Amino acid sequence: MAKRAPHFNGYVAYRYGTGRPITLAGQPRVDVVPPARRDTITSATITILEGWRSSKFEFEGACRHGVRAGLCLDGFSYHSADAWSAKIVGEALRRIGASRPTWGEGQPEWTQYAYAPIEHVDCERCGKPLTDAKAGQRFCSAVCYKAAASLRHARLRRVTDAAERAAIAAASLRARRDATRLHKTKVCESCGNVFEGANRHARFCSLKCFGDSLRTPHTCIHCGATFMAKASKGRKYCSSACSVEARKQPPPPPPAPLAERVCGWCGTTFQPARKDKFFCTKNCARNDRKKRKDAPAFICEAAE
Repeated sequence: MAKRAPHFNGYVAYRYGTGRPITLAGQPRVDVVPPARRDTITSATITILEGWRSSKFEFEGACRHGVRAGLCLDGFSYHSADAWSAKIVGEALRRIGASRPTWGEGQPEWTQYAYAPIEHVDCERCGKPLTDAKAGQRFCSAVCYKAAASLRHARLRRVTDAAERAAIAAASLRARRDATRLHKTKVCESCGNVFEGANRHARFCSLKCFGDSLRTPHTCIHCGATFMAKASKGRKYCSSACSVEARKQPPPPPPAPLAERVCGWCGTTFQPARKDKFFCTKNCARNDRKKRKDAPAFICEAAE
């Protein structure tokens, strides 16, 4: 049987698409952003971009993704939304005076002009002096490196996600309408403050209040003071001072030895280490278990 050409068996449509515009169900295609709405989205994007800490381009990707997603929610085709998001974010960057950095300016912690790579004297995380440091070394150990990287990545995820959500809300009329419908006045279950809930399941006004709700009263086993802590942490002391003082105390006396017992298999007298030990050795316990396993089943005569 002869093979069919790719454009006849559906591969071309699968690989490159059918050329038909893809829109959300029930929404007409919209390919033009009105000037007034464009200015509104640009102003909101400028506000997001001005919250940068490392570079003016820190939230460029998040704004591009957010504006594009917001326009797609309002019925724009993907390619049209991507083109408009590029124009809007580019205009916002131009208004705040952002210019593309050079290769050296993009990584100031590693290089500097007309000189060798920067030599770091102290660890960037703990401040410990670097001894026998290699070129470009910034941390004193792998522990400091992983801790600094974890904190940096956590911050980037947190601020980038917040910037992208803000960009979606600024670009999409549908997202703002849904947010307005879902936001309801609620009372925080932890502090009692009134806040606008992001959804109908919101119970706390902040992450701090949510964390406080997980804390339960505990009693310090050293000084007897009551303190608040999460049950999952397993804290026994109210402070580090109590923990240190408790370690200085002499260990408690060992429990009194149990009374001697007679082995249930061989009849030997032995000293049990636990309350549930009834055989002197594992062999005796194994023989008793095997005997009970091989014993015939008991048939009650009353049942007959």
